[in-house]
Amino acid sequence: IADLTTLWIEGDVFEQDLEFARTGTEAHIEVTSFPGEHIMGRVSFVYPTMDEATRTVRVRINVANRDLRLKPGMFATLFIDAQLGANALTIPEEALIATGERNLVFVRDTSGMLEPRDVVVGHRTAGRVIILSGLVEHEEVVASGNFLVDAESRLGQAGGMPGMPGMQSGVPDAAMGDTGGTP
Repeated sequence: IADLTTLWIEGDVFEQDLEFARTGTEAHIEVTSFPGEHIMGRVSFVYPTMDEATRTVRVRINVANRDLRLKPGMFATLFIDAQLGANALTIPEEALIATGERNLVFVRDTSGMLEPRDVVVGHRTAGRVIILSGLVEHEEVVASGNFLVDAESRLGQAGGMPGMPGMQSGVPDAAMGDTGGTP
């Protein structure tokens, strides 16, 4: 007989995220059986060894289970709340194009043109990516539609995408005759 009003949820934290998994840190838990629901808990123990094959460290999260909905053996996803620092420069995750060799973002320059910019990324958390270098505060980055911008930059040698406003290679929006009026 066991008291199941408080449970331990154990999970693995990747090596690069380990600095955020400290005892007492708040965690959000999503249980597969209850999609869309967030259960809150706190890191109660960080195991002292790393799994060399997966490069992860096991953590234990204490969770209140007063209604006994959670059962031992259920699957869950853990999200540990990270404190990134007040001065961290971040961008939306979807603004980053990771090619495997480079990390790029598209930045709008002063003439309205989009230019690819190499960036060095840090930690990722809550849909955001920390930028360690390559951008400065208040630069305007493309946050969605990067697949189109990336495809256009690859098609640049072929003359762009004729007939699609804003997609001509090397031509700012204002130079394409887009005055905002109706045809």
